[in-house]
Amino acid sequence: MSVIGEARIKLRDKYKTILGRNKYSQAKRSYVFKKASDGKYYSDCSSSVAATYRECGYPITYGGSSLPSTVGFYNSKDLVDVPVKIKNGVIQNPEILCIGDTLLFAGTDSSRSGSGYVGHVEMVADISASGKVTIYGHGSGTPRATEMNAYCKSRYKQKTSTKLGNKGLIRVRRHKLLAEDAVIPKLGDRELKDGSIGSDVKELQQALISLGYSCGPDGADSEFGPNTAKAVKAFQKDKWLPQTGVYNAETHKVLSGIITPATPSEPVTPSGQTVTIVNCKTANVRTGPGTKFKSVHIAKAGDIFEAPTTKGWMAIQFEAGVVGWVSEKYVKDGAITGNSVYVRTGPGTKYKSIGTVKKGMVPTPANASNADSWAPVVYDGAVCWVSKKYVKA
Repeated sequence: MSVIGEARIKLRDKYKTILGRNKYSQAKRSYVFKKASDGKYYSDCSSSVAATYRECGYPITYGGSSLPSTVGFYNSKDLVDVPVKIKNGVIQNPEILCIGDTLLFAGTDSSRSGSGYVGHVEMVADISASGKVTIYGHGSGTPRATEMNAYCKSRYKQKTSTKLGNKGLIRVRRHKLLAEDAVIPKLGDRELKDGSIGSDVKELQQALISLGYSCGPDGADSEFGPNTAKAVKAFQKDKWLPQTGVYNAETHKVLSGIITPATPSEPVTPSGQTVTIVNCKTANVRTGPGTKFKSVHIAKAGDIFEAPTTKGWMAIQFEAGVVGWVSEKYVKDGAITGNSVYVRTGPGTKYKSIGTVKKGMVPTPANASNADSWAPVVYDGAVCWVSKKYVKA
């Protein structure tokens, strides 16, 4: 399945979580995926679809809002028209539809003549092998799924006093990032700054939040605003980068080394020594020396691991949950002596840099709080750690 295809399925599955759950309310329409003060969820037709797109990293914006009304869906530049042929309210060429497409229907407001009298929106949720189309929407009660053709016929039969004369289908629109020829940007593909929106912004926000940098009360909302810029600046400050608040190539290089630690291009050099798992049935092999670090493997009693060559390198606590390595030739009496010393993912210059430490800093050894109670081992070509309670050299 293509990246775009996966994105469409993600939209469908996200909306599916509110089916039968949310109460209809225009006053509380923003509480689609977060609870209101009464502990309940609310939405209307347009907010249910817009919030789904926003949560999945593809905001639909209009008039400065990423939770637009149906008029916003009709006019948003984030959407492009799907060339459907409509006859008596029914789409004659449904084969061109895709999951996630938005179906716009007329309403009763005569003042909306410039926007096709739009008054309702639904989203394509599923297309069967036989061509049957299921749509999701929230017109009243709770969000529900229904068969598209039957719904379109029903709307078309409902008469109104507008010049159009009915509540039928007027337009089908698709997010421009999900068009067939669209390329969905991944984090690092472009510079992100105040005003940027998209799934890559959401990915950045999620990474920053996971490292302890707040992106504001809305969290990972796919929109790069002042709070996200503040988080980027704080990250840049901690990594001795220029504090621009702009997520540029230099910042991406440092962040990507932390959130996606690279396996070294060459295997870790073994020291010729081994350690054996003892005194237990199983033991966790972790990414750092402590139980707070992620377990990447469950070792069994009797398993033998090679010990890495760590001579000349010092493991330090670089970030919460992240162990880095610095060359001991730049450390004296526990302090950094170099002007800007690289922190790497492993004990050697072949490992990727994940940041720097400044001259005069006193880094905390990675296993300082554990009194050297963790042993480094080689697992899957990288340096990992096992409690010394369960190893024998």
